[in-house]
Amino acid sequence: MTLRYLSISALALAACSGETNARARAMAEAEAAKAEVRDVVTVAPPAPIPSAQDFVARAAASDAFEVASGRLAQASARNSDVRAFAAMLVADHTTSSQKLAKAVAESGHALAAPAPAADLGQLPSAPQEQFDRRFMEAQVRAHEEALARLQAYAEDGDVPSLKAFAAEAAGVVRQHLQHARGLLEQLR
Repeated sequence: MTLRYLSISALALAACSGETNARARAMAEAEAAKAEVRDVVTVAPPAPIPSAQDFVARAAASDAFEVASGRLAQASARNSDVRAFAAMLVADHTTSSQKLAKAVAESGHALAAPAPAADLGQLPSAPQEQFDRRFMEAQVRAHEEALARLQAYAEDGDVPSLKAFAAEAAGVVRQHLQHARGLLEQLR
């Protein structure tokens, strides 16, 4: 017999016996609701925690993208707020790259922080009148992905120096994301 039927039976029994105790009824209703939720909701297994090497490679690639796209935007953006945001990205993600290299050195693990080439996609060929909006859209996406990755590693990573880096970097990336969302709204 499933939990739903037991809960419904408990409700019926309470009603038949004349018991009008509100607490008993509320408990039975709560159990019935839980049973319905269990019937329709499946829980996905947790995502695997990336290896330290994978985390380092992705963090380095993220910083490389931010620096390269920031430099492009400093030269190409029409909006002065977008250019200022781009300059902030270049400075902050250059610092982040340095901190990542330090965390890798402190880790005691044989990790390589590659110097990846940034894939800017179609951003360099965006029409001038669309560049600012496309740049900010790319920044929102990139910062959402980076924030999720940093938070996950800060919480569940296996290398203490990289966990500390991830926690610190997540705060900066969160601020960038909020700023990017605000600028994108202004451009729409």
